Amino acid sequence: MKRDTMDKIVSRLEHLGTEELRQLFMRLASEKGLLQEVFDALRDGLILFDADGSARFANKAACAIYNRPIKEMLREPFERLVGGTCTWEEVRNSGIAITRDLHVNYPEERHYNFLMSPVGEGSEYLLLIRDDTESLARGEEDAEAEQFNLVTYMAGAVAHEIGNPLNSLGLNLQLMQRKLA
Repeated sequence: MKRDTMDKIVSRLEHLGTEELRQLFMRLASEKGLLQEVFDALRDGLILFDADGSARFANKAACAIYNRPIKEMLREPFERLVGGTCTWEEVRNSGIAITRDLHVNYPEERHYNFLMSPVGEGSEYLLLIRDDTESLARGEEDAEAEQFNLVTYMAGAVAHEIGNPLNSLGLNLQLMQRKLA
């Protein structure tokens, strides 16, 4: 939120009555709860960092990916959360979205894609963690199936090309056999 917008809101708070403040607070709490539910419903992990590289927020998917409780995860340094694929200085100084891939072999083989992007006015950064393991496996299976289909097609074409001359030879041999008989 812009600084002047925040200043306007704060200056108007003094003129609100107790009931209006309570309603405003309840509305804000309700919206925060709704946003938390939306972020937690996402399949991809989300971690929000402040300008110093400290994690401020993480959704349930991020906690599941890292297999850690949220409080523990929010204390982890940025570089460890992205598996050393880049440094906080790289992200902060880029001013644009950065993407990195990380292949993990332990405790099970996984492939993650990290998208790090400045949000708002660039004072905070969002880390989006996508588990691409299944989609990469499907891609490999599709490539193997396509190769198998190509080999099958080629085998059929070769058999057809060899079969025609063999049939012609067979017919000619039968004709020669009839003439000889």
